Amino acid sequence: MIKLLAKRSSGGQICLNVAKKYLSEHERDLARHAIEIALENGHLVDVEEGHRLRGKIYALLGNSCVPLEKI
Repeated sequence: MIKLLAKRSSGGQICLNVAKKYLSEHERDLARHAIEIALENGHLVDVEEGHRLRGKIYALLGNSCVPLEKI
């Protein structure tokens, strides 16, 4: 579903909203995947919100899931 949304939208805002929804449902792995796609696609209304959400998701997942650019 996430990949389909990413293909259909020119920006990452839809995937950011999907990530929020997944996180609210405690689907952390799906939220992680969605936020990575959102940040990759770009064109977010609030880029800092995307980075904060990614930080929150990775904090909930634990240190073993830190994005590669942070290592």
